[in-house]
Amino acid sequence: MSDDFPDQHGRRYLVTGATGGIGAAAGRALSTAGAEVVLAVRDLDRGAAVAATFPGPTEVLGLDVSRLDSVRAFARDWSGRLDGLLNNAGVMATPFARTPDGFESQLATNFLGHFALTRLLLPSVTDRIVNVSSVLASFARIDLDDLNWQRRRYRPWRAYGQSKLADLLITDELQRRLDLVGSRVRAVTAHPGVARTGLYGNGNATGAMGVVLRGAARWRGVSPEIGARSVLQALTADVAGGSYLAPPSRPSVVREQRRARHEDDHATALALWERASALTGFSAALRPPPREPLPTCRTAAVRSSTNRKRNTMSTTPSTTTVQTASATYAYRRTGPVGGVPLVLLMRFRGTIDDWDPALIEPLSRNRDVILVDNVGTGRSTGEPRDSMEGAAAGIIDFVEALELTQVDLLGWSLGGVVAQYVVDARPDLVRRVVVAASTPGLVPDTPAPDARVTEIQMKPDATAGDMAYLFYPDTDDGRAASVASDARIAAARPTDAVVVSDRAAGAQLVAASVAYQVPVPDLVARLARTTQPVLFANGLQDVGIPASASVFGATHAPHGTALLYGDAGHAFLFQHAEHFAATVDLFLR
Repeated sequence: MSDDFPDQHGRRYLVTGATGGIGAAAGRALSTAGAEVVLAVRDLDRGAAVAATFPGPTEVLGLDVSRLDSVRAFARDWSGRLDGLLNNAGVMATPFARTPDGFESQLATNFLGHFALTRLLLPSVTDRIVNVSSVLASFARIDLDDLNWQRRRYRPWRAYGQSKLADLLITDELQRRLDLVGSRVRAVTAHPGVARTGLYGNGNATGAMGVVLRGAARWRGVSPEIGARSVLQALTADVAGGSYLAPPSRPSVVREQRRARHEDDHATALALWERASALTGFSAALRPPPREPLPTCRTAAVRSSTNRKRNTMSTTPSTTTVQTASATYAYRRTGPVGGVPLVLLMRFRGTIDDWDPALIEPLSRNRDVILVDNVGTGRSTGEPRDSMEGAAAGIIDFVEALELTQVDLLGWSLGGVVAQYVVDARPDLVRRVVVAASTPGLVPDTPAPDARVTEIQMKPDATAGDMAYLFYPDTDDGRAASVASDARIAAARPTDAVVVSDRAAGAQLVAASVAYQVPVPDLVARLARTTQPVLFANGLQDVGIPASASVFGATHAPHGTALLYGDAGHAFLFQHAEHFAATVDLFLR
């Protein structure tokens, strides 16, 4: 076992560019520590010769990381677990050339090829992804408008620096997305410093900079074995995802590289991810990892990939928290990360445990979906808000805490009112809105709800029969839909589920009552200044909020649409979950 890092028996690593330099040194060290090492190389004979010097089990596979067809073929043939992926292959300051895919060769080899390889192999990775950057990233800039050197005058060193800065930024964005989907995989960047490798001696490191660096490598450069230390620590040490490691002063010391400001640019990293995804043929969305069964898991309905029958097993997404100055927000996130997330806002006295899986599953098949408890509600802490403006401020606070620049909103009942207030307060934050079984306020000619509706709303412990009366029509289909939905929600409900406190419910009632006192001209004015597309939906048999409120909203919102279900009530979105989810998906595209 190596003295520099832990025993690696039972672990499997893939190293690109392993025929020499840092790749060969890192692979040899891993092998010495007991790992199985797969060498991904262009030259199979050279790869076999290097592998022969490793003491442990090896495999040599052909891969030209500069060509997407080679990357895809490699990934298609890959099988088995992968504990660590080391994206090391690279070229430096080469003369201008384009790959068969039309990419500038340094961008293709150093960045895009490894990006594609990572996306394709990610389902097999169990622990670590390491991208190798360079100290020259500190002097580079990303030109998103001409990433591929189609309009600019080609400068080899700038192209090299851009590709290595891209490696650093894309690793940060990958880690952010891994965190958001609940993956345990860590993405880390490392640079080896100036090492005496073939990268400097290939005759392609041109110009004055090439002369300087070749001299530095010759007289002051470290050996590949020392240069590989930062890479090995990135692969094996207990470091945080998103770390950027520099060569350590001593073998056992992990040293974080200090970043220049442009090396920690979240907006550029996000834009780069989307651009790289488009160039390599991927969706920007990152699929969540397969969820392991949890102690609180219950049966949840999902679509079979072969027959669309809802007969497979799923688990409730884990609850996560994010803290702000005013509250700690509890939320669940499911579906592929990428694009504009859909944030779901709950009804009066409801929490994230009260959503029907029959709706959440189809909504999240192709979309990033976030369920949240607002301030002081359910699992979220903080002072419950007793005004719609305050409730909207809570949702805005939550969205900003997740560093989301834009979201779609779907609010049910009380949540639909809150969603409209969010749009009014921060129109820049919201792209599209779905208002389900809700209202802009007290619209004209709204009949008063019957006495039983008010009685049930005031109960802290409403019965199943009470909720069925509020949510479903008193018909055979309505009663059957109520029983089926209750069963699905109960099966998915975690054992530590919480209810809305009397204090939070009281605040919600005050907020609703004040919102219902807004004069009609003010309601119309608020709807008129809503520039976002809004889908108002309800069941025609809603006993609490009449469907006429949805028609009113759609009539006065400049881009409003109304959707009404004739045989459903307040919980139409659960009774017709598949149809409503499909409609929402089309509306949000």
